[in-house]
Amino acid sequence: MTTAEPPRCATRTRLYRAGKLVDEGFPAEQIRGHLDAHDDAVVWLDLHDPDESDLGILIAEFGLHPLAVEDAVVDRQRPKLDRYQSHLFVNLYAVDLDEDGCALVTSEMSAFVTARALITVRKTDFDIDSVLARWDAAPESPSPCARW
Repeated sequence: MTTAEPPRCATRTRLYRAGKLVDEGFPAEQIRGHLDAHDDAVVWLDLHDPDESDLGILIAEFGLHPLAVEDAVVDRQRPKLDRYQSHLFVNLYAVDLDEDGCALVTSEMSAFVTARALITVRKTDFDIDSVLARWDAAPESPSPCARW
């Protein structure tokens, strides 16, 4: 498998082994090494506002379908779940109230789910920290990438 250029967009990485967080904040281009080194390793890669070249790592490192990767970068995709041979692709919208509490604000997000990786692609400044806090508060939860 060829390697891609590291993403230039803001990224966040986490490595889990046996369901426990063991590393975070490592460069995205090190993901393959972590997965190859440990059969029980699972990674989470979060990309914030990537462009098409930033998503090249998804095809090169994870073998994700190019059409799904394209959908992750194009704005205003419809909510959907697409099943590919090696992964799932989900496009969804988070909904919140604006500061005044008078209008709905939507944030588009895409996710790829493989047997050993969860990859989230945020197009806006969706509050991913609250998602992390909820995830970390429930350590008995199954792997983020349990087999569908």
